[in-house]
Amino acid sequence: MRQAIDKYKDLADQQKIRVELGSEGYPPDLETLVKGVALGGSGATGKNIRFLRRVPKDPMTGRIEWGMRSVQDDADSTSWGGKNVFDVYSKSTGLLWTDEVFRLVVCRAKVRHDGIFNSGLLGRRVRPSAGARAGLRLSS
Repeated sequence: MRQAIDKYKDLADQQKIRVELGSEGYPPDLETLVKGVALGGSGATGKNIRFLRRVPKDPMTGRIEWGMRSVQDDADSTSWGGKNVFDVYSKSTGLLWTDEVFRLVVCRAKVRHDGIFNSGLLGRRVRPSAGARAGLRLSS
C-alpha cells in the first residue's frame, strides 16, 4: 500500500494527475487508490490509472481497516487529520512476530551441527536465517 501511495505522490509531483490544493500531492483516502484517477493533469484525456486492486486486509487484525496519517499529523498520531493519506499502519495493539523473533523468544532455538534449527516446538525443523549461517549462534 505504501508503494501505491508513493506512486500517486510521484505522479502528482510530475503533474500527471490532478490533486486537491493543500493535499501535498498525497491521495485523499485509500479508496482513491482503488478507484483511480484521470491521467493528464489539467488536460485529462479520460485515461484512468488505478494504484490498488483493492484495499488489502490488515494481516494483524484480518480486517480491511487501517490507521492512517496525513502529512499534517504527528508521526505517532493515532487519529487521522483527514486531509490526505501520507502513511498507513495496523490498528492492532499486538506485536508483530517475525521469524527471527519467533525463533529467539518462543522456540528458544538452537543451531545444530548440520545448520538446522530444532525448535522443540511441534517438532518443526527450520532453516537458519542469514545471521545464523554467518556464525551467529542463538541460545536459550
